[in-house]
This record gives sequence, structure tokens and C-alpha cells, in this order.
Amino acid sequence: MYKIVYIVSTFKKGGPSNQLFNIIKNLDRDTFTPYIITLSPEPENSMINNFKTLKCEIISLNLNRIEGFLSAKRKIQSLFKRIKPDIIHTSGIRSDSICQKIIDKKKHVLSIRNYPREDYIAKYGIIRGNFLAVTHFNIIKKADYAITCSRRLSHKFRANNNIQLRYIHNGVDTDIFVPVKNDTKKNRLKKKHGYKPTDCLVLSMGALIPRKNTETIIKAFMHNRDGNLKLLILGDGSERAILESLAQNDKRIRFFGDLNDVTEFLQLCDFFVSASFSEGLPNSIMEAMACGVPVILSDIEAHRELLETSKWFFKPDNVNELLTILNTLHESDRNTVSLEMKQIINQHFTARIMSEHYQKLYKEMIQG
Repeated sequence: MYKIVYIVSTFKKGGPSNQLFNIIKNLDRDTFTPYIITLSPEPENSMINNFKTLKCEIISLNLNRIEGFLSAKRKIQSLFKRIKPDIIHTSGIRSDSICQKIIDKKKHVLSIRNYPREDYIAKYGIIRGNFLAVTHFNIIKKADYAITCSRRLSHKFRANNNIQLRYIHNGVDTDIFVPVKNDTKKNRLKKKHGYKPTDCLVLSMGALIPRKNTETIIKAFMHNRDGNLKLLILGDGSERAILESLAQNDKRIRFFGDLNDVTEFLQLCDFFVSASFSEGLPNSIMEAMACGVPVILSDIEAHRELLETSKWFFKPDNVNELLTILNTLHESDRNTVSLEMKQIINQHFTARIMSEHYQKLYKEMIQG
């Protein structure tokens, strides 16, 4: 039995926590025993209760940033002496940095789910963002097993930084994200949220920040004149007030904020739209596809990695291209496209497939 220790900052709701949950949920427990260490106190939108269902030891250090800087390394070393892990798997610059200093790199897996320069500058500004990006690039360069979440991201590290990285695709939990059973249930869900069966519902889901480019979606919608076409926007962020103002109280456009469970909304909607300028490998789109929802996507590499061909790609900054797609949705064979979405996920992007690839990597590392 091999011991795997996973180390993250917190169980904050979002893509990285979802993917960690998926890896552990699908572990072969006859071969691997998982442990999880978190560095900081849990935020309000924590997924800790989800992780407690996995029946593995969870150790919360509850350190603030200063405490973490002063004592995290020592506390983790002490835990390693007790657990005696065969593999340490980290995700995030803090856990990556701490563990690289204290363990043999042949036992250390780093999951890389962003491109540091883009992500850190957007979050923290130019000065701090650049410092963090350079720091993380140096950590990644030294690692033997830094694994990106997509082929596109791996190519980006190679092209821009001359860093050769393997990739393991993110996966979606197909036990949770499933298509609605029938039109009767779908119509009940629509009615529950104030919509009619004849309404064509288009869902946008994610952080309301510049990179996600929700502004283009709203502008295209406001030029569309179909009264039955409705836009549902899930998520929150720095641009929410601006976007609500842009929508000008258009009754066809509704903002629902952050939700703990989005499955119901994926099941009641007819289409999903993303206008992002850049992505890693977007969980929300994989979740929509797993629910059999046809996706309308900006033409970027990350989206092409999920869906190589589609008549519903548009340039992310081109409102007219998206408007043209919206104007022709009523002509589409939605059932055929829905089946294609599910098949793509089941063949390439399930949580089980992702976890199996990581388990294969763990065995490779252990066997040397």
C-alpha cells in the first residue's frame, strides 16, 4: 500500500479543488492511501464537507500567511516523519515551493493549472504578479514531475519558457454531471426558476472578470430580438456591477451570482456559452458537455482542445459573430449535438480517466 500526501492551501470552491476531489475519489484504495494537508484556514466557500466524504485523513494547519512563512515547512516535515509518504502531490505556488525545499524531487508531483505570468499579473498587478510568476517558473523548472492540466498549457510552457512538461487532462465527475432524464423534468426545472418550456435558455458560468469576457456575450444578446432567447449568468466577480449596468435591466438577462450546486442549471439550459480570452482547461465547459449541453465557444486553443470542430466557434472580441450564432440556434439539431458532447467527455475527459493517469504516474515514480 502506497501513501500519497496531497498538499493545497485550502479547499476553496473552484476548479483546482474539484480536480483534487476527482483524483482522490477515483483512487484505487487497494493500492493507494491518501492524506490531505491544507495550509490555511478554510474560506466561506470551502468544499471541506465534500472532502470529508472521501474517508481519508485531513490535516488542517490553519496557518495565516505570516505563520505559514515561519512554520509551515517545519510542521510539514514533522507530518512527513509520521506518515512516511511514498509520493507528495502539490497544487499551487505555496505548497509547490514549501515541498520542493524539503523533499526528494523524485517523490514530488506538481499539478500546474495556470500559466503563471497571465494569471498572477491579472490577480495581483504587474509588480507582485511578475515576482510570483518568476518564482513559480523557477520552481517548475527544477521539478522532475510538473504536470499541466492541458496539452495547450504544456505547449505554452515549451514555446515561451523552454520548459518541457507532461500533461494530464482535467476530468469531470460523470456521476454528478449527467443529462436531464427527459423533457418533462427539464420543463419542471425551467418552471421552478421562472421560465417557460418554450424559452431557449443560454447559460454563461464563471468568474465575472475581464479574462472571461462576459461583456461580449451580453452585447450580442442585446442585439438579438428573439423574445424566447434568455441568458442566465452564474458567478460573481469584479465586473458584476459593470455587467449588470450594461444589461440595462433587459428582462431576458438574469444574474444568479455564485451557487453551491450548478448541476440543476446545467440540466435546465439548452445551450452553454463562453467568450473567454484564455483558459487552462475549463471545468465549466466540461461539466456542460457532460450534461449533454451544446456549447458555443470563443475560438481559443483551450476550447479547441475540448472540441476540435464546431459551427459554433466565434472570435472572442467579435460581437457580430456570436450574434449570428444566436440568431440561428433555432435551426440546430440539438439532440444530435447533445449526444456528441457526452461522447467526447466519456471518451477523453472523465474524472476517472484523469485519476487513472495520475495513478499510473505515481506507480512510475515509485518503481523508479
